[in-house]
Amino acid sequence: AGNSATRSWTYRVGPGGGPSLIVGPPYNWPNPFPNRNDNVTHFVIPIEERIGATVQIKIYDFAGTFVKTVFDGAFRPGMDIIWNATNEGGELVANGVYLAHVRMSAGGHTREDILKVAFSNPK
Repeated sequence: AGNSATRSWTYRVGPGGGPSLIVGPPYNWPNPFPNRNDNVTHFVIPIEERIGATVQIKIYDFAGTFVKTVFDGAFRPGMDIIWNATNEGGELVANGVYLAHVRMSAGGHTREDILKVAFSNPK
């Protein structure tokens, strides 16, 4: 009918106001470990952030008892984060399934995941 109205809105999406720089879930390889080449598992942290990203990885046994903090601090893409199947005292852990609590923060966004990590010492 020829009538029109205009109005503008400003939107903020997410706590950082922009796209997340966390591009997927974390994972570890090999799993189970150890394998024939080394006795460690590598954590892959999918963050595109160049500065200001933080990562925390804590290992718990299947009963929920704290085992070790693997990493806690500033993260840069390409860093190699590993767990060598030891506890906080440096002792080798028992065979079994462990839980890795991974907390990633980048670009104002945070993601938390729980990974199952299987350790099998063939000796």
